[in-house]
Amino acid sequence: MSNEIIALHTAGLVVIKEGKLLLAFSSNKNAWYLPGGKIDSGENKNILMERDCFIYDLTKKIEASNEIDEVGYLDLETYLKEPAQVSGVLI
Repeated sequence: MSNEIIALHTAGLVVIKEGKLLLAFSSNKNAWYLPGGKIDSGENKNILMERDCFIYDLTKKIEASNEIDEVGYLDLETYLKEPAQVSGVLI
């Protein structure tokens, strides 16, 4: 196995409604994340994720699907009470 680090470009969706950020909960990782791209199954951990985030004025309701168990709007105070926080969400 090579120790080479591969850059993986991903996209994140930033939607803010009434001071709360839209997040997606993944039970695989037991954490809330920005909706968007991620490392797929079979990709090794030598991948450095580089994320471009896009602010969007969402007018439709988003529903969970695939590996996403739940979606919801969380404010910072509520998010910090979660058992795990993701640095990309905090930034």
